[in-house]
Amino acid sequence: MCKNTVNRVPKVLHRLVIVFITMTLISSCSKEIQHISSIHSENYRIDKRQPSDDDEIATLIAPYKEKLDATMNEVIGTVEKTMNKSKPNSALNNWMADVLLSQARKNAGEVDFALQNYGGIRIPSLAKGDVTVGKIYELMPFDNMLVVLSADGKVVQQMMDRIADYGGWPVSGGTTFRIDNGKAVDIIINGKPISLNNKYTFALPDYIANGGDGSDFLSATERTDLNLLVRDAIIQEIKDVNGKISYNDEIRIKTQ
Repeated sequence: MCKNTVNRVPKVLHRLVIVFITMTLISSCSKEIQHISSIHSENYRIDKRQPSDDDEIATLIAPYKEKLDATMNEVIGTVEKTMNKSKPNSALNNWMADVLLSQARKNAGEVDFALQNYGGIRIPSLAKGDVTVGKIYELMPFDNMLVVLSADGKVVQQMMDRIADYGGWPVSGGTTFRIDNGKAVDIIINGKPISLNNKYTFALPDYIANGGDGSDFLSATERTDLNLLVRDAIIQEIKDVNGKISYNDEIRIKTQ
């Protein structure tokens, strides 16, 4: 395609290039002042009706674009009430973390809680009404994978402190804490106070598990890869609940 495209460049462009090269060579190879003795010009008619390279490319990709549009425009669910993204808590935050927990449990068995970094949610809100596949791609455009980590309470405390220092990330239901001077205190997991000696399993995007967003202390943690994109997990969860996306704005992270 590239070779043919080059061959179709209008003749006038070729002529301009030749003139430019010629003038450059003349000026660089001679110390004498050069004068243009004559100018010869020709007029070329541009037919706007003639198909352009862009038109041909558009025709070529049209069948693929139609298929992609059909996939992206597929309605997979309905939001009962607009959900906004906000720190330290919001309905969109809660829904995201709950979705990850649900899908992690379906793919890995017992998981204590789930979390999602705040910056990983790429839209400010999920509006009331129909939700398409394309909207989920906007919500989570990255190819992050859902993983499950296993760690003792000391590591979990570090994780919660990281969330507290940031001002709040999405955490799943059953997990709560209070932010006090940038630290997480009064941490509750599954209705029980955190124990630094207990082992916990939690689901999150591999970006965080790999140490991203200030979570380098997780990089050596025991890990289970679920081979499931976070985006696909969201789409699957919506389908699993027959498309009903419920609104839940409970307070999971408290502030002073």
